[in-house]
Amino acid sequence: MKLIDGKGQLGKELLRLNPDIDCTIYHTWNLDDKSNVIQFAEHLKFCDYVDAHSDERIVFVSTVHSHYDAYFRWKMKSELYLWGHTKSGLVIRIQSMIGKGRLYDKCLKKKKLLFGNVVINTIKETAEDIIMNINSDERLIILPGHEIDVNIVNELIQYGVNNDKK
Repeated sequence: MKLIDGKGQLGKELLRLNPDIDCTIYHTWNLDDKSNVIQFAEHLKFCDYVDAHSDERIVFVSTVHSHYDAYFRWKMKSELYLWGHTKSGLVIRIQSMIGKGRLYDKCLKKKKLLFGNVVINTIKETAEDIIMNINSDERLIILPGHEIDVNIVNELIQYGVNNDKK
């Protein structure tokens, strides 16, 4: 298994599992700047990678996304590009993950998520699910998660932060 970027928590967990699989996991994307210019640049970088490695098994770790913005648009176009330019490209869409990252930061900065439910998963479960599905003949796999009221997620994070201060 070859991991492109993978410097975050999910990448570290995938490397820890270290499966003996002949594929490339493309898991790099700018999540901090969701402007059209930056997201388009990420798409071009992905397309360049696909063009240079189209004969390889490329697994693109994408995300389940609930609103239409530049991040969503260019991720979707990248998925389509992979399918159109490889024979065995696989897209695995993952749910939000519980860990030090986007969901955690969102709860801390806003002190509370808006409303409704969020579908989440642990980093460990996500990595294991990716590995389990990596040899699938499917072209798209959407990993499951656990639907939880955002108030519960917020309270758990706030509880952890408050206990860290003691």
